[in-house]
Amino acid sequence: MPQLNPRGREPEEQIPQAALHLPNLDPRLPADSLERGKIASLAERMNHYHVPGVSVAVVEHYGLAWARGFGDTERDSGVSVTPATMFESGSVSKFPVAVAVLRLVERGVLDLDRDVNDNLVSWKVPKSELTAAEPVTLRRLLTHTAGIPSADQTSWAPGSTPTLAHVLSGTHPATNKAVEIRAVPGSEHHYSNAGYIVVQQLLEDVVGRPLDDVLRSEVFKPCGMTSSTYSPTHPLWTRSLRATPHLKDGAPAESDLHPSALAQGGLLTTPTDLARFAREVMLAAVGRSALLSRAMAKEMLTPHIALDPAQYHWANSQGLGVFLAGPRDDPYFVHPGFASPGASAVVLGHSSTGFAVVMQLNAWGGQFLELELAASILAAYGIDIRELMAG
Repeated sequence: MPQLNPRGREPEEQIPQAALHLPNLDPRLPADSLERGKIASLAERMNHYHVPGVSVAVVEHYGLAWARGFGDTERDSGVSVTPATMFESGSVSKFPVAVAVLRLVERGVLDLDRDVNDNLVSWKVPKSELTAAEPVTLRRLLTHTAGIPSADQTSWAPGSTPTLAHVLSGTHPATNKAVEIRAVPGSEHHYSNAGYIVVQQLLEDVVGRPLDDVLRSEVFKPCGMTSSTYSPTHPLWTRSLRATPHLKDGAPAESDLHPSALAQGGLLTTPTDLARFAREVMLAAVGRSALLSRAMAKEMLTPHIALDPAQYHWANSQGLGVFLAGPRDDPYFVHPGFASPGASAVVLGHSSTGFAVVMQLNAWGGQFLELELAASILAAYGIDIRELMAG
């Protein structure tokens, strides 16, 4: 099987024909998805969900097997999606941020179980009876159990550039509500974008550099990710061939990337780069990568709390910064992402076999198409998605 080579040039591989069809759809997919057992072309399903562009990369036996783009970067543009096209990644962004945190934990710069207020400088978690009972820690932030509610949206005055402290405190020019703890930390699971903004503030306060710089040194460089950034003003993004977001009806739309709060959803990348990242995570879990020690990778991929698979892209438990699916003792890792107004992504990998699939799509409907396409690709490789959901 072709391996990622030192120059970062991937082999031109033809996609297995089975991956272009949808023979084994899961019954929990949306009502308008194909019935189980029906066959349809990818082009037909892209048209159904008003998705102009799709990009896919697959890793087999810890090496890139194939990467290919389908459709256009923008509807009716005639500009084809290629493996080099950059996409918004939504909440997939959280996964590399978590790995950066764990690398710093391994070096003793951070502590997973210490009160984050001990290291936060620019902003502090508000004290209350809830935090007096249990502290907000990095472990709890990474596992969405810090007590920060799930209904946490960032917003800001047009044309302004709020800092992370503005966002976290809910002060002008940020127009969102202040972040607050609403449950005893460690007691409940609430998927939280705001929790990862706290993580970003902690990283920037402790390291003294912007998030993009931290991720570049801690994740992008070790993984060989040359087409990735957490900065919407970085030349990699502003000068790249990039995918335009599209609304539910398929109309092109302007990106809605936050100018500074980026850890929760600001990663701009390609599926090939995300495949490199997934590859290193898988290798770390089997003791073959310097990205993380085997012990830390195993800790990341250990279930911390049980979840409902119908809510989290087949995931049945929460790891450190990533969801887990399948058997507890040999899980798949998975992280979906959606970026407003219309882009989606998903990363799924299995450390013990070195198999991973990454997809990025440039439309609101991509969040449904990626479920269908993932089910089809997994079936083509002999993996029944129902087994992942069952655990």
